[in-house]
Amino acid sequence: MMGEKVVLIEKLEKSFGDFQVLKGIDLAVDQGDVMAIIGPSGSGKTTLLRCINFLQPYDRGKVYIDGELVGYREDNGRLIKRPESAIARQRAKVGMVFQQFNLFPHMTALENVTLGLVQVKGLSREESVEIGRNWLSKVGLSDKLDAYPSALSGGQQQRVGIARAVAVEPKVVLFDEVTSALDPELVGEVLSVMKSLAEDYHMTMLVVTHEMLFAKEVANRVVFMDEGIVMEDGSPATILGNPATERLQTFLRRFEQIL
Repeated sequence: MMGEKVVLIEKLEKSFGDFQVLKGIDLAVDQGDVMAIIGPSGSGKTTLLRCINFLQPYDRGKVYIDGELVGYREDNGRLIKRPESAIARQRAKVGMVFQQFNLFPHMTALENVTLGLVQVKGLSREESVEIGRNWLSKVGLSDKLDAYPSALSGGQQQRVGIARAVAVEPKVVLFDEVTSALDPELVGEVLSVMKSLAEDYHMTMLVVTHEMLFAKEVANRVVFMDEGIVMEDGSPATILGNPATERLQTFLRRFEQIL
């Protein structure tokens, strides 16, 4: 069963001190799924993403990427943390695009994209540059290869971040509120690139977002999280158009004009 699932999450729990952020999450993500994860601030959405690629070690439960247990190995029913080299190899299967871009300021757009290709995938500089140019062109930045992040708009920086995440050919790409730090007029250019990744390249994507139109029009699944649990999971038409719980109905009221 696990071989078919790009991401499989079983009874995932994570606490910070006495505060339990994730309270037994179960999710399965198929190849080509575009899953929009919605919910109020503090519901555990970002922590969930960070546990999937082990930027945040989880306390209990399991996360599988491509059938392999992430971050730990099992020994007589106990979870033992893998060495950092093994975790880095697993992370290479997961692209992540951050809210605050996280580009290296001393590197050009092209250098930001090629870094992972050289260091993680071990490709030659020539091959990395060719792939980097190709992806920057696909996100509409072929004229910005040599620009440093400080010379780029927020939307352009985020598109570099997307190119960097997908260039290494990950099994799944995680997007963490990638439009929330952008000026409203720049949001569209980033969402349009994400839509293209879904429709033209059939990428498997988990997207934490408040962009309900994206969830409605691009995602094939919507997950509603609140207080560390998955409260509803289904098609956009069901979750956004016919919410089952009063909690989700209340959450969606603020987006009534959009939906």
